[in-house]
Amino acid sequence: MASSIMPHNLKGVCYVCKAHCDTQEHHIFEGANRAASERTGLKCDLCPVCHRRAHEHPEAFENLTHLKRDAQRLAMEYYGWTVDDFRERFRKDYT
Repeated sequence: MASSIMPHNLKGVCYVCKAHCDTQEHHIFEGANRAASERTGLKCDLCPVCHRRAHEHPEAFENLTHLKRDAQRLAMEYYGWTVDDFRERFRKDYT
């Protein structure tokens, strides 16, 4: 299990809304990409409300799109990947 590579990720502070509360770990790329998110540290802490919205209504959760785009950019910088490298690992391009 890799630690989060997301900047400013703090246990007890929601990465999206910045609420101070008991947070839950969220794998930014879920489903078939959950294991890749775990291996690469593409996860962050979310408050229960944001975490529920991310899983129940991802298409309506505008911040989730920004989070995925930011995570892709960060992973490409952190690991030195190209867009094709990212797409090979996560089967999608969020740029």
